[in-house]
Amino acid sequence: MTQSQSPIAIVGAGPAGLTLARLLEVAEIPYVVFERDVSATWANEHQSGGTLDLHPTTGQAALLEAGLFPRFQSLARFGVPLTIVDSQGKVHVSHSREGDT
Repeated sequence: MTQSQSPIAIVGAGPAGLTLARLLEVAEIPYVVFERDVSATWANEHQSGGTLDLHPTTGQAALLEAGLFPRFQSLARFGVPLTIVDSQGKVHVSHSREGDT
């Protein structure tokens, strides 16, 4: 297999990895996705993730190009407030995300 025929390896089946995989699929470019977690259920049980903030000009643009934007819109939680606290409960950041899409 030559360099130009080698499949692309995507490490991680998170939102970025799977969006890249979809974009490659649409372009008919071969790829392989590698994920260390056994399943999405396993990942959920082991606290492997959180809220993802996709901005219109970056992450949302990639979803649009991949044909995934309508599904994203149906599941996204727009306007969710953000508060970051330390282990003692002291608030370090707190703001509303209203109007942010």
